[in-house]
Amino acid sequence: MNLADPWSSTTGSSDSNNGNPNAASLQFEDNFEPTVVHSNGGDNQQPRDGRLPDSDSYLAALERRLRRIRSNPTVLQQLAERREACMQHLLSDNSSTPARGNPELDLDEPVNNHELLRFIRPEQALSVAELVHLVKYDHLEQ
Repeated sequence: MNLADPWSSTTGSSDSNNGNPNAASLQFEDNFEPTVVHSNGGDNQQPRDGRLPDSDSYLAALERRLRRIRSNPTVLQQLAERREACMQHLLSDNSSTPARGNPELDLDEPVNNHELLRFIRPEQALSVAELVHLVKYDHLEQ
């Protein structure tokens, strides 16, 4: 192997010494293009629609899983219970409201807001400082 040409082939050392490296050794083994199925029944196993050779077995495994899920009568009930629990957690979470009576609040502490609530109502407070009332008197309340 020549240090000046690290990509030269070891089998074509006589060609690389002459300055003409072997053209076949400089190409990729795979051209990364899908193989073409010959209509005369060639040895290629790939179907015409571009699927992989093992896609039938993969689809069969997915169908078995789907049948197992559909045959289980409690799956829909479990999903409904999980959805209800998530909704209850979103509605009843009071961790975003700080203690109002504490005069030594850490004003830079971030407020725990849920992403869903921030998406629905984007004017949520980001820190405790945004929740503290700075002015207690409003002229329009009179």
